[in-house]
Amino acid sequence: MTTRTRSCPERGLAAIASVGLLATACLAQNVQTEFPPGLAPLDAANPAEFPAAVGADLYPETLGPFVTQTVGDAETSCGGCRMVLAYAKGYVKRPLADVWAAGVVPQTSAEEATSVDSCAIVLNVETGYDHSWMMQYRKSESVVTVEFDVTWRNGTLPWPTPTTGPASPLQVAWRFQKTNGTAYIKSMAGSVLAYEVAPDVTGLEFIRHVQATRSPEDVVAGGIQNHYDDILAYLADPASPAYTGRICSGP
Repeated sequence: MTTRTRSCPERGLAAIASVGLLATACLAQNVQTEFPPGLAPLDAANPAEFPAAVGADLYPETLGPFVTQTVGDAETSCGGCRMVLAYAKGYVKRPLADVWAAGVVPQTSAEEATSVDSCAIVLNVETGYDHSWMMQYRKSESVVTVEFDVTWRNGTLPWPTPTTGPASPLQVAWRFQKTNGTAYIKSMAGSVLAYEVAPDVTGLEFIRHVQATRSPEDVVAGGIQNHYDDILAYLADPASPAYTGRICSGP
C-alpha cells in the first residue's frame, strides 16, 4: 500500500465513467449489482491513521493521511479498469448524536456537484435499517450519457467485544454501493464508522473501493474528502450551500 497525504484530493465520480464513455463514443449498458445485506465495514481493518495532535489539541478536526492502493489486473469489461482502494480517518468536534444526524441527511452523501448534471433522492429503499436512501445520478456529455444509482443504508453496530473500544459502546455505521447503472463503473462500494473517542469528539473511519474505466487514486480519495467536508458543512449550518447547493432533488 502507498500512504499519501492530500489536503485536497481530486473529486468527481461521474467523470471517472464519462472519460471511458467518450473514448468509445457510446452509452454503456446499465448493469444491476446485488448489494449484500449488513452494515459491517467493507474491510476488516482500516490501515489509515487519525490525524496527529496539533499542540495541545489531541483531536484536530481534519482527516489524517489517506492510504490508497491500486490492485488487480486490468479488466477489459470496463475499459481496462483496476480496483482502487482508499482509506481515511478523522475527527469531528461534535457529539456522536450530532454527527449521526448529519450523516443521514442524503445530501451530505452526494457526489461532488460539478461531476453530475442531476441527482434525485429516493428514501426508504431498504428494510431492516434505521435509514436508507438511493442517489440517482445523471451526467451528460456531448455524445454520451452516464447514469448510475448508489444505495445507502445506516444503523448501529455493537463493539466486537464489550471490554474494548472508545468511550461509547455504540458504533454508527453506513454502507453504500453502486447498485445500478453504467458498466463503465464496474463497482463502487464504501463504508463509514462513527464513534465517540472523547466527550463531544467523534471519530470517523472511511473506506472506498472503486473499479471504473478511469479511477485515479486521487479521485477515489476525493470522494472521502467530499463526504467528510459535507458533514462538517451541515454541522456548521444546515442551510449551508456547501452541501444544499448540490443539484440533488427530493427529500
